[in-house]
Amino acid sequence: MTQWLANRPNAAGRREQGFTLVEVMVSVTVASILSLAVVSAYSTQAGTYMTQGRSSQAVEDGREVYMVLNHLLRQAESSSIVVTQNAGSTVIDFTVPSGYSIWPNTTAPYDRNAIRIAWSDSGANANQIMVSSATSVGGLGAAAATALAGSNSGSNTRVIGLTMTALAPAGYTLTVTTRAGVTPPGQTATGTTFDGLVLPRN
Repeated sequence: MTQWLANRPNAAGRREQGFTLVEVMVSVTVASILSLAVVSAYSTQAGTYMTQGRSSQAVEDGREVYMVLNHLLRQAESSSIVVTQNAGSTVIDFTVPSGYSIWPNTTAPYDRNAIRIAWSDSGANANQIMVSSATSVGGLGAAAATALAGSNSGSNTRVIGLTMTALAPAGYTLTVTTRAGVTPPGQTATGTTFDGLVLPRN
């Protein structure tokens, strides 16, 4: 026992192994900076992916609505088409053959064959294409309208342009422009345009 006590290390002379408070604080600070850098890079990359995804969706939506409108307008009776265009709005009124199921005239006896396609960049239905039908062109003004495409909220696809121009000797040029979400401050609204020839019924 006496021999063990003589050889026992002096408690006062031992140096505990570990980190000082300064070393711990430096380590925490460096780790925090690295974490913030990683989070910032991730957020930027995620934002880029989301923006690209919304833009791609807007392109797909634009292509789809153009094809739907082109198909519908090819069913129109040529002599019935009336296009009213002003700055920021377009209204296209026409009739399709009565007695046939041609969307949106899909309920028997298929007599709601007067159809209106309307678009505006302002108002309650801003940046949307609205479609309505009635038994006569005169009744289109009071007919309930349904949104075909577009949105006026959030980052959803917006229809920022719709035009239909008569060509000589026959036919029309139909143009649809879409984009994703709200235009950032100080930037001009740009989008993807789809256009082509429409040949209605004779």
